[in-house]
Amino acid sequence: TMIFQNVVKQLKSVIIDESARVKEPSALSTKICAGICHGKEYVVGLTGTPIVNCPPNLATQLAVIGRINDFEGGYGGFLDRYGGTSKNDPPRNLDELRRKITDTMFFRRSKTLVLKDLPDLTRSTVETELDPISQKEYDTCQQDLIKYLTEYKNLTDKEAKRKMRMAALIRFMNLRSISAKGKVSSAIDFLNDCQEPCIVFCEHHDVVDEIHNAFPDTSVCVTGRQNAQQKQYAIDSFQAGRKDIIICSIKAAGVGLTLTRATHELFVELPWTMADLSQCEAR
Repeated sequence: TMIFQNVVKQLKSVIIDESARVKEPSALSTKICAGICHGKEYVVGLTGTPIVNCPPNLATQLAVIGRINDFEGGYGGFLDRYGGTSKNDPPRNLDELRRKITDTMFFRRSKTLVLKDLPDLTRSTVETELDPISQKEYDTCQQDLIKYLTEYKNLTDKEAKRKMRMAALIRFMNLRSISAKGKVSSAIDFLNDCQEPCIVFCEHHDVVDEIHNAFPDTSVCVTGRQNAQQKQYAIDSFQAGRKDIIICSIKAAGVGLTLTRATHELFVELPWTMADLSQCEAR
């Protein structure tokens, strides 16, 4: 049982910023958020991506803001109706879900409506070859993965999935890490040519460090290794024009930051989901 300070009882309204983070019902942060919101007259969830992966992400948010019982059967009924609770349970009835939340509880304001002078987002892909050392390491790891996968070709699908799940994932992650490190030199070349303020998104710390070391006087970092004060200093330095490159980890800086001075973003590594990519782009 959680006990909250009496000041929480004095609140009549709650706004949950970045409410998409309140998606795991068993998470301590979700339980605390639900406790603060309980019994309040008005509770509003504010987020750029209500559903990151699947409908259950939304169900927990609706429960916290007190709207899950608008759906027949409550939380369990929501999951039964719209699915997505596991890999074997694909999402369904999504058009119905979209209509219901839009008609009864969801207000959407796009950037084009709020910031009418904002230029259109333009994406471009910069093709590059891995450096020779990374390419050799990548080829070796790739062959290891292929060999590992072919070893289980005679097993049943269920047996293969069970045996490959973690071991194959580790090998895929290794390939992802190697490819990122192999692109660093090209990323540095891009930043040397770029004459505009730029946000760089990475995921691995060694990639962040190598890029930062290439621009020690003109770059700052926002990753999980910096505390709140250090992150704010980095943001302020970039926004004020004292630094022209801000190197961010996807998890630490993908949401909640305002970096409007930037005109370019460089993704040395990409997040796993399109929703996370959109959030990063919106900085």
